[in-house]
Amino acid sequence: MTTGSPPPLADVSAVITGESRVGRLMAEILTGLGVRVLADESQPGSAGPLGSAAPDLVITIGPDVAERRDENSAAAHRGQVHVHVDLEPDDYQIYVNGRRESSGDALTTSHYGAVLGFSDPGDPRPLGLPLSDFATALSAAMGAVAGLITVRKGAPASIVRLNPATALPLLTVDGITQAMADGDVVSRTTRHPHALLFVSRCACGSGMTIQLSSSARFWRNLTEALGRPDLADAPEYRGYHDRVRNYERLLTEIQSELATRTAADWHEILKRADIPHAPYLTPSQTVRHPQFEAIGLIDPVCVPQGTGLLRPLRFGGARVSSGTGVAAR
Repeated sequence: MTTGSPPPLADVSAVITGESRVGRLMAEILTGLGVRVLADESQPGSAGPLGSAAPDLVITIGPDVAERRDENSAAAHRGQVHVHVDLEPDDYQIYVNGRRESSGDALTTSHYGAVLGFSDPGDPRPLGLPLSDFATALSAAMGAVAGLITVRKGAPASIVRLNPATALPLLTVDGITQAMADGDVVSRTTRHPHALLFVSRCACGSGMTIQLSSSARFWRNLTEALGRPDLADAPEYRGYHDRVRNYERLLTEIQSELATRTAADWHEILKRADIPHAPYLTPSQTVRHPQFEAIGLIDPVCVPQGTGLLRPLRFGGARVSSGTGVAAR
């Protein structure tokens, strides 16, 4: 059902060339802003011809992009934005719904430290999520929007170039800066001791998350809520830096206490004690949670099939429906 004002880029059309996960994710992001992503008739399996109107955005993804051709092509079409994502020739191939796509994840993330950064300590492993491709798609979409602003201010054309290696720090900068500042070996759990973040399974089998940070008040409130006031003044836990230094021991203490009650019980106890906490939900639990529906993130096209990205933005009170570029309630 169409409602509200149109999304901000409803008058923009785009063509994405190249069978890649970056292109698919970029199409999802741009569609979420209202862009009409048109079929590229030069691509196998395309939905149809482009028609006579030239697109506002021309997005090319692949290793065969020539810089000189970029310059000439953009110069020939006044008012167009050309975005070029250079994927390396040795990127690997994946299959999604029977269609082959290229991806930069495995090699790019390992070369730039993300494999270590998103692994457990001492257990390096390749990423199972398309983090590099998503970072590249998000960066390219941001560049496309910036290029549109440029040409609408009177520039003849705009050229945007990037590759996964330069886009990846968008998601890994926190780990990189932490390693530089602290000299730590960055891992998936490196930040947990500093944040005093504790995750534990409760008696019901569900999880509970508690984050104390450096607050002495939260720490003392937690010891009272757990029925363990003896922990508050124990020498190994007395100060914030003591708790960080002895994080693993403290984690075991907290987990053993949380395992004695259900997550629902602990929610009431921790709420009364004014301790920052939240249920630890799996992805399937998240999409079934009442809050997920209350804030309007249920989209039958995306959930639970996972065929697209959720649209968190609202324009004129409406969210753009997946894959259509049409504002829907």
